[in-house]
Amino acid sequence: MATREVVELKDGSRRFKYKIRRRLPDGRMLTRVQQFRTDKAGKRWARRLEAQLDDGKFVDSRPGEQRTMAELFARYRAEVVPGYSERERRTRETKLAWWEKRLGAIRLVALRRAHLLEGLVALENGVGTPSGRPLSPPTRRRYIAAIQHVLTQAIRWEWLETSPAFKLARPGKDKESPGRIRYLSDDERERLLAACEAQRERRLAPLVQLAILTGCRQGELLSLRWGDIDWRRRQLALVGDDGTRRTKNREGRGVPLTASAIEVLRRLRQCQVGESELVFANRRGKAPFPRQAFLQAVLEAGIENFRFHDLRHTFASYLLMSGASLAELAEALGHKTLAMVKRYSHISRSHAATVVDRMEARLKSGGFG
Repeated sequence: MATREVVELKDGSRRFKYKIRRRLPDGRMLTRVQQFRTDKAGKRWARRLEAQLDDGKFVDSRPGEQRTMAELFARYRAEVVPGYSERERRTRETKLAWWEKRLGAIRLVALRRAHLLEGLVALENGVGTPSGRPLSPPTRRRYIAAIQHVLTQAIRWEWLETSPAFKLARPGKDKESPGRIRYLSDDERERLLAACEAQRERRLAPLVQLAILTGCRQGELLSLRWGDIDWRRRQLALVGDDGTRRTKNREGRGVPLTASAIEVLRRLRQCQVGESELVFANRRGKAPFPRQAFLQAVLEAGIENFRFHDLRHTFASYLLMSGASLAELAEALGHKTLAMVKRYSHISRSHAATVVDRMEARLKSGGFG
């Protein structure tokens, strides 16, 4: 007899999951699970399969019954991982290796949610982790995301019908941190830019300026090529002329450039040494992050508790203070949903009165036409 479960999705929609378990004449246990958009489709699938089993006409033709998780990890490494940046490949490999050591010998069709939950307990206790210490909840979430993506790919390759990693994070234990918000005040910004200009590393000042003016990540800026710049439209295309998608989520996006950003890029091009296509290339044609110069500039500027990524937070905070909505901020930062920009909601609320005041002034000056 088929069992039915209603699955609530994040967007408010529902899926109907039907499951059939039946022992075959040769002694093997058959398990089939399928999700459907409508309950009617699920019932039709279950009736058809059960009828085949009852009549002895069922033929198990799935070629992947014996595939193991190790085979899935191997294909994932061969087809998916190469699309990421070198840095992301290294961090992803750490997580893949940990999961593969625990799950590699398990057949895909035998993988259960219990296997994954046991893995989370092991991470919580530091079993086999790179440091040998228990992982924090945010770090465990990265491990969860890694195995979820692997199993999602298995579904796309038709190696699995459903993923046991759905909503895997445990409430209260694997909670994502709200995110750190640190942005520069006007005085801090001026002090930092002055300190950057004083450094011998000529690339530092324009790198910091563009981070503030565009909100781009460190990796996006350092991998930027001159061919990515549309001078006429004043835009950066983070899908370069070489076809590489250089954003964190590997999806291209356009970044608008202000007049100040264009001027920074023009000055940088005029004084560039060598023929490298990389915008922030050094004399050897590479674009490493000038870490020591940045740390020295932060120290000389007297700014505490500040990292390069906080320049992206600075861009986001300035944008909200200028009246942008959270939806507009998500688009500017390249986020698909509003979830990642909710951390800035307190800034948005604090400036809501300013937006309302502007509306009132417009009403008093003649309305909206």
